[in-house]
Amino acid sequence: MTISSEKDERIKYLKDISCSYRLNGTHYATVELRSKLGILMERLKDCDDITNDQNKPYDNTKLILKEIFDIINDTSINLENFYDQYKNYHIILKDRDNKIDKYNSKRIRKVFCFLKKGKISNLSDSNKNIWGSSRQFLFGKIVIDELNKEYKLNLHPIFGCLLSPTGGVTGPSNFFLFRTLINLPLIIHTVIHDAAGYLYINHNLGPSYCYLDHSCGLLPKSSPLNLVFGGIRFWKKFIKEKVQEQ
Repeated sequence: MTISSEKDERIKYLKDISCSYRLNGTHYATVELRSKLGILMERLKDCDDITNDQNKPYDNTKLILKEIFDIINDTSINLENFYDQYKNYHIILKDRDNKIDKYNSKRIRKVFCFLKKGKISNLSDSNKNIWGSSRQFLFGKIVIDELNKEYKLNLHPIFGCLLSPTGGVTGPSNFFLFRTLINLPLIIHTVIHDAAGYLYINHNLGPSYCYLDHSCGLLPKSSPLNLVFGGIRFWKKFIKEKVQEQ
Protein backbone atom coordinates (compact mmCIF):
# COMPACT_ATOMS: atom_id res chain seq x y z
CA MET A 1 0.00 0.00 0.00
CA THR A 2 1.03 3.60 -0.64
CA ILE A 3 -0.50 7.05 -0.27
CA SER A 4 -2.08 6.70 -3.73
CA SER A 5 -4.04 3.59 -2.68
CA GLU A 6 -7.81 3.70 -2.44
CA LYS A 7 -9.13 5.66 0.54
CA ASP A 8 -9.57 2.82 3.06
CA GLU A 9 -6.21 1.22 2.22
CA ARG A 10 -4.49 4.62 2.22
CA ILE A 11 -5.75 5.51 5.69
CA LYS A 12 -4.78 2.07 7.03
CA TYR A 13 -1.30 2.47 5.51
CA LEU A 14 -0.88 5.93 7.05
CA LYS A 15 -2.11 4.79 10.46
CA ASP A 16 0.23 1.79 10.44
CA ILE A 17 3.41 3.65 9.51
CA SER A 18 2.68 6.70 11.68
CA CYS A 19 2.70 4.50 14.77
CA SER A 20 5.31 1.88 13.92
CA TYR A 21 7.92 3.29 11.55
CA ARG A 22 11.25 4.05 13.23
CA LEU A 23 14.73 3.76 11.74
CA ASN A 24 18.04 2.99 13.45
CA GLY A 25 20.05 6.13 14.18
CA THR A 26 17.20 8.64 14.11
CA HIS A 27 16.32 11.14 16.83
CA TYR A 28 13.29 13.19 17.92
CA ALA A 29 13.92 16.62 16.46
CA THR A 30 12.24 18.69 19.19
CA VAL A 31 13.80 16.98 22.22
CA GLU A 32 17.11 15.44 21.10
CA LEU A 33 20.28 16.72 19.49
CA ARG A 34 20.93 15.86 15.87
CA SER A 35 22.23 12.34 15.44
CA LYS A 36 25.34 11.28 13.54
CA LEU A 37 22.98 9.98 10.86
CA GLY A 38 21.59 13.49 10.44
CA ILE A 39 25.08 14.99 10.08
CA LEU A 40 25.99 12.41 7.42
CA MET A 41 22.76 13.01 5.53
CA GLU A 42 23.48 16.73 5.32
CA ARG A 43 26.96 15.97 3.99
CA LEU A 44 25.52 13.57 1.43
CA LYS A 45 22.97 16.14 0.25
CA ASP A 46 25.77 18.69 -0.21
CA CYS A 47 27.89 16.34 -2.33
CA ASP A 48 28.43 17.70 -5.84
CA ASP A 49 30.43 14.74 -7.16
CA ILE A 50 27.41 12.64 -8.05
CA THR A 51 28.82 9.94 -10.30
CA ASN A 52 31.87 9.21 -12.40
CA ASP A 53 31.97 8.03 -16.02
CA GLN A 54 30.94 4.53 -14.97
CA ASN A 55 27.81 6.01 -13.37
CA LYS A 56 28.96 5.04 -9.89
CA PRO A 57 29.36 7.29 -6.82
CA TYR A 58 32.79 8.89 -6.36
CA ASP A 59 34.99 7.59 -3.55
CA ASN A 60 34.28 10.36 -1.00
CA THR A 61 30.53 10.02 -1.60
CA LYS A 62 30.85 6.26 -1.15
CA LEU A 63 32.52 6.81 2.21
CA ILE A 64 29.52 8.80 3.42
CA LEU A 65 27.12 6.19 2.04
CA LYS A 66 29.11 3.44 3.80
CA GLU A 67 28.85 5.24 7.14
CA ILE A 68 25.11 5.75 6.67
CA PHE A 69 24.68 2.11 5.63
CA ASP A 70 26.44 0.96 8.82
CA ILE A 71 24.17 3.10 10.99
CA ILE A 72 20.84 2.14 9.45
CA ASN A 73 21.86 -1.54 9.59
CA ASP A 74 19.25 -2.72 7.09
CA THR A 75 19.84 -6.45 6.59
CA SER A 76 17.56 -6.54 3.52
CA ILE A 77 20.17 -4.73 1.38
CA ASN A 78 23.93 -4.94 0.87
CA LEU A 79 26.39 -2.10 0.40
CA GLU A 80 26.69 -2.38 -3.38
CA ASN A 81 22.92 -2.31 -3.65
CA PHE A 82 22.90 0.83 -1.48
CA TYR A 83 25.35 2.49 -3.90
CA ASP A 84 23.04 1.54 -6.77
CA GLN A 85 20.09 3.02 -4.90
CA TYR A 86 21.98 6.31 -4.65
CA LYS A 87 22.46 6.28 -8.43
CA ASN A 88 18.75 5.62 -8.99
CA TYR A 89 17.86 8.37 -6.53
CA HIS A 90 19.75 10.79 -8.78
CA ILE A 91 17.80 9.57 -11.80
CA ILE A 92 14.55 10.43 -9.99
CA LEU A 93 16.02 13.75 -8.83
CA LYS A 94 17.07 14.71 -12.36
CA ASP A 95 13.73 13.62 -13.81
CA ARG A 96 11.86 15.72 -11.23
CA ASP A 97 13.97 18.84 -11.80
CA ASN A 98 13.70 18.52 -15.59
CA LYS A 99 9.91 18.30 -15.34
CA ILE A 100 9.80 21.35 -13.07
CA ASP A 101 11.99 23.33 -15.47
CA LYS A 102 9.81 22.30 -18.41
CA TYR A 103 6.65 23.24 -16.51
CA ASN A 104 8.08 26.64 -15.54
CA SER A 105 9.28 27.37 -19.08
CA LYS A 106 5.73 27.80 -20.44
CA ARG A 107 5.06 31.34 -21.58
CA ILE A 108 2.10 31.86 -19.25
CA ARG A 109 4.29 31.02 -16.25
CA LYS A 110 7.03 33.36 -17.43
CA VAL A 111 4.49 36.19 -17.47
CA PHE A 112 2.64 35.16 -14.31
CA CYS A 113 5.54 34.11 -12.10
CA PHE A 114 3.28 33.15 -9.18
CA LEU A 115 2.12 30.15 -11.25
CA LYS A 116 5.62 28.65 -11.27
CA LYS A 117 6.64 25.69 -9.17
CA GLY A 118 9.24 26.70 -6.62
CA LYS A 119 12.58 24.98 -6.23
CA ILE A 120 12.92 22.45 -3.44
CA SER A 121 14.46 24.06 -0.36
CA ASN A 122 17.34 22.66 1.63
CA LEU A 123 17.19 22.91 5.41
CA SER A 124 18.30 26.26 6.80
CA ASP A 125 20.97 26.48 9.50
CA SER A 126 18.28 27.03 12.15
CA ASN A 127 16.52 23.80 11.13
CA LYS A 128 19.48 21.44 10.83
CA ASN A 129 18.18 19.33 13.70
CA ILE A 130 15.51 18.01 11.31
CA TRP A 131 18.24 16.09 9.42
CA GLY A 132 18.00 12.42 10.35
CA SER A 133 15.00 12.92 12.65
CA SER A 134 12.14 10.48 13.01
CA ARG A 135 9.71 12.97 11.46
CA GLN A 136 11.95 13.47 8.41
CA PHE A 137 12.17 9.71 7.92
CA LEU A 138 8.41 9.26 8.19
CA PHE A 139 8.14 11.84 5.39
CA GLY A 140 10.84 10.00 3.43
CA LYS A 141 9.08 6.66 3.91
CA ILE A 142 5.77 7.94 2.50
CA VAL A 143 7.48 9.66 -0.44
CA ILE A 144 9.76 6.78 -1.38
CA ASP A 145 7.03 4.12 -1.08
CA GLU A 146 5.08 6.01 -3.74
CA LEU A 147 8.10 6.64 -5.97
CA ASN A 148 9.24 3.03 -5.68
CA LYS A 149 5.82 1.99 -6.96
CA GLU A 150 5.96 4.53 -9.81
CA TYR A 151 9.55 3.80 -10.90
CA LYS A 152 9.48 0.07 -10.00
CA LEU A 153 12.46 0.46 -7.66
CA ASN A 154 13.25 -0.45 -4.07
CA LEU A 155 14.94 2.65 -2.68
CA HIS A 156 15.52 3.20 1.03
CA PRO A 157 13.46 5.96 2.76
CA ILE A 158 16.64 8.00 3.25
CA PHE A 159 16.40 8.97 -0.42
CA GLY A 160 12.86 10.23 0.09
CA CYS A 161 14.27 12.53 2.79
CA LEU A 162 16.98 13.82 0.46
CA LEU A 163 14.45 14.67 -2.26
CA SER A 164 12.84 17.28 0.02
CA PRO A 165 14.74 17.79 3.30
CA THR A 166 12.21 20.27 4.78
CA GLY A 167 9.49 17.61 4.85
CA GLY A 168 8.16 17.54 8.42
CA VAL A 169 8.93 21.16 9.33
CA THR A 170 5.78 22.43 11.07
CA GLY A 171 5.25 25.39 8.77
CA PRO A 172 5.89 26.41 5.16
CA SER A 173 9.30 25.31 3.88
CA ASN A 174 11.94 26.39 6.45
CA PHE A 175 9.55 28.53 8.52
CA PHE A 176 8.96 26.73 11.81
CA LEU A 177 5.64 27.80 13.32
CA PHE A 178 5.80 25.40 16.26
CA ARG A 179 9.46 24.78 16.99
CA THR A 180 9.13 23.76 20.64
CA LEU A 181 5.62 22.33 20.59
CA ILE A 182 5.61 18.56 21.05
CA ASN A 183 2.17 17.60 19.80
CA LEU A 184 1.96 14.15 18.23
CA PRO A 185 -1.23 14.63 16.15
CA LEU A 186 0.16 17.91 14.79
CA ILE A 187 3.50 16.32 13.85
CA ILE A 188 1.87 13.30 12.18
CA HIS A 189 -0.41 15.56 10.18
CA THR A 190 2.47 17.88 9.23
CA VAL A 191 4.60 15.02 7.92
CA ILE A 192 1.82 13.37 5.90
CA HIS A 193 0.51 16.71 4.62
CA ASP A 194 4.04 17.62 3.43
CA ALA A 195 4.59 14.23 1.79
CA ALA A 196 1.22 14.23 0.01
CA GLY A 197 1.74 17.78 -1.22
CA TYR A 198 5.31 17.14 -2.35
CA LEU A 199 4.33 14.06 -4.37
CA TYR A 200 1.37 15.76 -6.02
CA ILE A 201 3.13 19.01 -6.93
CA ASN A 202 6.53 17.63 -7.94
CA HIS A 203 5.70 14.17 -9.31
CA ASN A 204 1.97 14.40 -10.10
CA LEU A 205 1.34 11.42 -7.82
CA GLY A 206 -1.03 10.71 -4.96
CA PRO A 207 -4.12 12.43 -3.56
CA SER A 208 -2.55 15.88 -2.95
CA TYR A 209 -2.86 17.74 0.33
CA CYS A 210 -6.42 16.35 0.66
CA TYR A 211 -4.96 13.01 1.71
CA LEU A 212 -7.99 11.99 3.80
CA ASP A 213 -10.16 12.31 0.71
CA HIS A 214 -11.89 15.38 2.07
CA SER A 215 -13.27 17.77 -0.49
CA CYS A 216 -10.80 20.51 -1.37
CA GLY A 217 -13.72 22.88 -1.80
CA LEU A 218 -12.87 26.12 -3.58
CA LEU A 219 -9.13 25.68 -3.11
CA PRO A 220 -7.01 23.99 -5.80
CA LYS A 221 -5.59 20.59 -4.89
CA SER A 222 -2.11 22.12 -4.98
CA SER A 223 -2.89 24.54 -2.13
CA PRO A 224 -1.16 23.73 1.19
CA LEU A 225 -4.09 25.38 2.97
CA ASN A 226 -6.14 22.24 2.31
CA LEU A 227 -6.89 19.97 5.28
CA VAL A 228 -4.94 22.11 7.77
CA PHE A 229 -7.30 21.59 10.72
CA GLY A 230 -9.18 18.51 9.53
CA GLY A 231 -5.99 16.47 9.47
CA ILE A 232 -5.01 17.46 13.00
CA ARG A 233 -8.50 16.57 14.28
CA PHE A 234 -8.32 13.19 12.52
CA TRP A 235 -4.98 12.25 14.10
CA LYS A 236 -5.98 13.59 17.51
CA LYS A 237 -9.01 11.29 17.47
CA PHE A 238 -6.93 8.36 16.24
CA ILE A 239 -4.29 8.78 18.97
CA LYS A 240 -6.98 9.13 21.64
CA GLU A 241 -8.69 5.91 20.49
CA LYS A 242 -5.37 4.07 20.36
CA VAL A 243 -4.52 5.10 23.93
CA GLN A 244 -7.94 3.94 25.15
CA GLU A 245 -7.41 0.52 23.55
CA GLN A 246 -4.19 -0.07 25.51
